Order: sequence, then structure tokens, then C-alpha cells
Amino acid sequence: MIRIGRIIVSVVLLLCGMLQVEAVAPKYEHRSMWVATVSNIDWPSNRGSNQATAEVQKKEMIRILDDLQRANFNAVNFQIRPMADALYNSAYEPWSYYVSGQRGKAPAYDPLAFVVEECHKRGLECYGWVNPLRFSNGSKYGTPNDVQMQNDGWIISHGGKMIMNPALPAVRQRVVDVCKDVLSKYDIDGLVFDDYFYPSGIPANSSAGDYNQWKASGTRDFGDWRRANVNTLIKEVYEMIQSYKPYVRFGMSPRGIACTDASVAESHGVDRCPSGYDSQYTQIFCDPVQWYEDRSIDFMSPQIYWARGYNLGDFSILCPWWAKVAKKFGRHFYTSHSLEYFKDSNKTTREQDFAGMAAQAQMNRDESLDGAPGAVFYSYTCPGARTEDGKDFFDYMRVNAFETKALQPAMTWKDAPAQGTVQGLRVSNGNLTWEKVENVRYAVYLLPKNSEHSTKVLTAQNLKAHTYYNIYTIPEGCEDCEFAVTIVDRYGNEYEAAWLSLSSGGVEDLEDETVEVAVEQNGVSFSSCVDASLYDVSGRLLVKVEDSCFMPVGSYCGVAVLKYKEGDSVKTKKLVF
Repeated sequence: MIRIGRIIVSVVLLLCGMLQVEAVAPKYEHRSMWVATVSNIDWPSNRGSNQATAEVQKKEMIRILDDLQRANFNAVNFQIRPMADALYNSAYEPWSYYVSGQRGKAPAYDPLAFVVEECHKRGLECYGWVNPLRFSNGSKYGTPNDVQMQNDGWIISHGGKMIMNPALPAVRQRVVDVCKDVLSKYDIDGLVFDDYFYPSGIPANSSAGDYNQWKASGTRDFGDWRRANVNTLIKEVYEMIQSYKPYVRFGMSPRGIACTDASVAESHGVDRCPSGYDSQYTQIFCDPVQWYEDRSIDFMSPQIYWARGYNLGDFSILCPWWAKVAKKFGRHFYTSHSLEYFKDSNKTTREQDFAGMAAQAQMNRDESLDGAPGAVFYSYTCPGARTEDGKDFFDYMRVNAFETKALQPAMTWKDAPAQGTVQGLRVSNGNLTWEKVENVRYAVYLLPKNSEHSTKVLTAQNLKAHTYYNIYTIPEGCEDCEFAVTIVDRYGNEYEAAWLSLSSGGVEDLEDETVEVAVEQNGVSFSSCVDASLYDVSGRLLVKVEDSCFMPVGSYCGVAVLKYKEGDSVKTKKLVF
């Protein structure tokens, strides 16, 4: 089957731009929210291991996800490993203090399992947010796992900050194993690492805890050696994902400024970043553009937390620079934006109203060079009860930025198993249903009566749902509507639509026949042998035959829908008995 192309959409948008019509939200866009659990920044508001606490935590999470759904977000970055711990049932690390109130003690439920299920009910992708190396900000731990890691020499520290040492193969393997454990147990859609690598400001001299390891490595430059350790870790995680679940997206969220040093930029073949200072290269020893160059990530979400026009980090300069770099290396770029001013008015380097956030989101689209824009907001609780134009943050963004739903941009650089067209599309008890296809998602479109059945009407304006399930509740007032349903695979590729007209009684759109079909006295005859199925108008299977030129139907009387295979396609025909 042919995938729905992006060229048509791009041409339409270009024409709209020439006609100077009002900008509309794109059909393909990543829209997510950081939900921080470290120090209970966003969730949960209380910790505990009993069932009553679990129920309160669940209600809080449902509110978060409901807010994202009403604002037409399509993902959430849920922090599942803040301090070498786990907000899920880990085979390697202790339960997090931030959920149960005691490191190593299990809560009364599995938070990640709950979040994944509730996300998918709402058509939201769930990204596990992992801090790959952070161990402690000064707290002393006593669980057997923590003691063993310290006894094995896995931990290095600076200024009270403790991390797992990425120079050690055993440490890198632990991070890989932790990530694979998550993938094996939970149907998450992505993994994302943030910007905690080496402790900020750790010395690059003989006083450093990893000095002897560097000397033994034979590498000339201490900083290059550390950056290589981080690069190797990221490559190893990415390689594991590709061998296990390649459709799971892997992303990084570094600091928002990179390559301000001309020699570093030149080494990657990119323009020098013209705004701000790249502190991460020498302070936490990471080189984000190298991850693009290595193709060891699927997306980057740099933390461009500053306002447009801020002289030490101008969003309006940094955003197009990152977009150009992403385009060069063929991976996606989804900006991380800061909502921190709404929580702390001292954060004056940030955008200071909702209109500024919507403007930044629009700039992501305007500057995108690959048709795959994205916006991720830090973090959920920052807007609080603040309103503008009588709307809270989520309603404001729905009205002013995310007016329509959006699908995730496709990972076009990956080979994905081909999918076909939805089968068995029908109406049942007020629901649109169809045959389930394993390990895919679906897009549902709603159009006016007598709409043209073509890909050009499958627009963001007509997109009504991204669903993980083969069912969609038909809205009131849609008695004469047209529906289209497409398969969207885990890589983000969208396939040909199946159509259904409610005005025709819920019978799927019929195609021209090439195999001759005739209704006989007690069945259906075919001019050549086919695989065929017959359904009543409610979608109930009446009879099925394989490689046959005749289908007996017995005493059935009434309207039925015939489906039969011809080559690689499935044909449909309405019959009356």
C-alpha cells in the first residue's frame, strides 16, 4: 500500500502562505509536556505506599493527562528514573522515594503502567524520561543496590553531586539494561534523556575522581575523553533500541546552546551558533551535535528556555540554528520551552505571557526545514492557576496554537513493515469500529456529507482522533457524516484510508469491481476463485470462504457487504439477497 505523502500537505501550506491566509496548526507535529517527579516538582504532590495515597496520585495524574488532551497535546515526558531509582517495577534499581516516601519501598501500584494505560486511552504517546547518570544530589542511600554501586567504584562526585561514571563499561551496560527493562515491560512510545551528564564544573585535572582513568586511556584531551564516554553511552542505548524495539523513539534534551566555538562547529560541518555561550561542552562534557552526526538519536529537544530577543540566548536565533542542524543530519528537532516565569517571576529571561509561548510554538513551525516541528514545555505545574484572556494555559494553547489535533512526525529514516488499509469498518452501538491490527495506531477523520474521498481532505482540520484502539465513539450530530480511518504505524507513517458514509447506513465505501460477482439463488459466484467474507450491515460476519468461486449464503435475506481479495488489495461490494 502507498503511504500518504507529505508533499501534498507541504504544497497546500505553501499555497496558503502565498495567499496570506491565517496560519493553521500542522497535521504532523510533536507536542509534549515535561512532568517532573524529582523533588515532586510536578507529581505526585504527596508520597506514600498505601492504597489511599495511590488513589490520590492516580487522580492527580489523570488531571494532568486530561489537561494535555484538551489542549491537543499528543505526548507526555514522564520522569521515571530521576536518581538511579524507579517509578516502575525495575529489575535493577530501587523504587523511588519520590513516589513511595522511602527509597526501595514499593507503592501500592505501578505508576508507569498506570500512566502508559491512561495516556493511550487519550491518544497520548508516553515517553519515559530517564536521567541516565545522576545518582544523588547529596543524599546518602542504603539500599543494597546503592551500596553495591558505591562499593564497585561506579560513582564519582563533585560539589555534592554524584553520578554514575560513564567511562566504566559496567555503568554503561547498567544504563542500557535499565532502558531495555523498561521497554520489555511497558508499551512506551519513546525514551528521552535530559541534560545531566558530568557534574557541572567538575575539574579536568588531577583532582578529579576519574583522572587516573583518563590517563590510562591514552586520550590526549581530558574533555574529549569525557565527551566520548557520553557519546558511547548514547550510541549503546540507541543500538539496543534498534535491535529490540526500533519504533520506540529515542531523544535527548541538552542545554539549548551548542557549537558557539568555531572549531567545534567546523568539526561537525555546521555554522557556528550565533547566540549565547555553549557551557555544556566544557562544564558537563557533552557535545549534542555529535549525537546528530552519529545518528544515535531520533530527535533532539534542546532546552531553548530563553525569550525571543534575550541577548545571551535569543530564542529567535537559536531556534532556526537548531532547525538547520537537524535538517543537515536527517533527524528531528523539537524545541523544549520554559514555563518557569509563571511559577517564579524572577525568571525574567523567560517568556512572560502565554502569547509568548504560542509565538515560540509558531516559530518552531516557521523555521522547520523538514516538516517535523515540535514543542515540549517545562513543566506541567508552572502555569498554575494563571489565566490570560480568561483562559488557563491549556485552553489558551488550544485556541491560539494547537487548534487541531496532530500526529507525530514520521521517522522516515527507518525501515518500517508495510501496513495496509483498515478492514471491517462499520457502525455498532454508536461507535465506529474496525478490525484490530497488531502494534499500530489509527487516525480518525470526520468530514461533511458527500465529501470527496481522497487524501487531500485528510487534513489537520478534519483529524478528530489518534487512537490506540479499534473503536471511536461517534459524536452527536454526525448522522450524515463521512468517516475515514487510517493505520498509523509505530514509526509515524500513515497509510491509505478506509471510508464510511453514515448516510448510507454504515456500509463501507465501495470500490469498482474487476472480478465479476453475481448473486445466485443460494449464494454468490465469482468469475475467478477468491478469498471472500460476507458481513451484515452491523459488521457481523455471515460466511467466509478461501480460494473459492462460490460462497453459499443459505437463507440469508437483506443487505450485506462483500469483501474479497484481489491481488494485494481488498475490494468491497454491497449486495442484496
